[in-house]
Amino acid sequence: MTTYYAVADVNGPISVRITAETMSDAIDWFRNQTDDFAADCRTDAEDDLGFCGADMTAEQFKKSLESRGLRRVHRNMVGDYCWDLWQV
Repeated sequence: MTTYYAVADVNGPISVRITAETMSDAIDWFRNQTDDFAADCRTDAEDDLGFCGADMTAEQFKKSLESRGLRRVHRNMVGDYCWDLWQV
C-alpha cells in the first residue's frame, strides 16, 4: 500500500490521507467520498509530516511537501482545478 494525499488550497491548505494500491485506486476512493473535506479543514499531510501549513500560500505548501519527499503525481484529479494528488 502507498500513502497519497489529496491536496487543495481552500482558504488555506487542505490535505486528505489516502492509502491505496495504485494512483488510480486513490483517485477512485477520493471521488467516491461524500465528505466535504474542505469544510472539515482536513490537515492530514501536516499532521503526518509534522509541520503547520497555517498562513502558507499554495506555493509554500507545495514546497513544504516537496522538501519532505512527496511528489505531485496528478493535477486536477476531480476536474475542478482544485485537488491534486501527492505521493509519499
